[in-house]
Amino acid sequence: MSLFKTNFYFIASTFILSIVIFVTVCFLSHKNLLPVDGEETYGFPLTFNSSCGDCLEGYEGGFNLKYFIFDFMFFLILTFFVNSLLLRKK
Repeated sequence: MSLFKTNFYFIASTFILSIVIFVTVCFLSHKNLLPVDGEETYGFPLTFNSSCGDCLEGYEGGFNLKYFIFDFMFFLILTFFVNSLLLRKK
């Protein structure tokens, strides 16, 4: 029973920490160039959301679900490895 609690807290803390890191990095990597006829982008390492105010025809922006899932999984796996390394040192 104690092992289950430990694993549950490890998984829960990893998931919550990865959400916090994901949101923070997305806001830090946000680019808003709309006032100068550019685009607004979100996402790191892949841009999963982009929009453009007055761009030329043929602009393909919008939300990309595959890139969003990849970005979130990237931070989830990174947080899992860092959390497990920190747990080993204790």
